[in-house]
Amino acid sequence: MKSQHVDRQDSSGDLVHRTGRRAREPLAAIVEGVSDYAIFMLNRDGFVLTWNAGASRIKGYTAEEIIGRHFSAFFPPEALDDGLPERELEEAEIKGVYQDEGWRLRKDGSRFWASVSITPLWTATGQLRGFAKVVRDDTERRKAAQERARLELLEERERIAHDLHHHIVEELFGVGLTLQGSLALAERTELRSRLEDAVEGLDRLIAAVRETVWGDRVEGNEPP
Repeated sequence: MKSQHVDRQDSSGDLVHRTGRRAREPLAAIVEGVSDYAIFMLNRDGFVLTWNAGASRIKGYTAEEIIGRHFSAFFPPEALDDGLPERELEEAEIKGVYQDEGWRLRKDGSRFWASVSITPLWTATGQLRGFAKVVRDDTERRKAAQERARLELLEERERIAHDLHHHIVEELFGVGLTLQGSLALAERTELRSRLEDAVEGLDRLIAAVRETVWGDRVEGNEPP
C-alpha cells in the first residue's frame, strides 16, 4: 500500500511537501543549520544573497538585517581603504578560489580573526552567477598559537641565557684565577694594589652577569 504522504508539484514544477512548504535541497538545509562556519552567497557585485545560522552567530547579523547589503560591511576601515573586498572577488574569479586570514568586523564593531574562503559560482553557459563565501572565526585558535609561540620564545631565551651564563662565568673565573695567581707572585705594592682592584672588579662583573641573567631569582634556587 502506497503512503498517502507524498510530495506533489506546484504550478511552477517545484516539489511541495504535504505541509504545503516547498521542498528544499538537503544540502541547502544542512548549510543553513551549520553554526560553526558562516556560509553565505554573494551576487556578482558582492551583495549578500543568503545567510546561515553560523553567519548569524559569528557576525551578529540576522538574515533580515544583512541580506541585500554589500559584504564590505564586514571589513575594518583599513581593509576598505586598501580595496580588499574588491580584490577578494577579483582573485576568486580569476584563480577559481580566494583564501586568506585577517581581521573582520562583527555587527557590534568588534573584531575577530577570520579564515576566509571564496569560490566563484558559474552558470551552465559559463557566466559568473556570484560567489560562495565560507568564514571561520579563528580568534581563539590564533590567541592559542600566539601564546604557544610566546612560551616557546621564553623557553628558548632562557636556554640561551643559561648557556651564556655558564660560558661567561667560566671564562671570568678563569681570568680571576690567573689574576689571583699573579697577585700571589707580585711583590711591588703598586702592582698588588692594581691586581686586587682587578680581582674585585671581576667579582662584581660575575655578580652582575648572574643578576642580569637570572634577575630576582632566589639565590638558593639559582642554577649553578
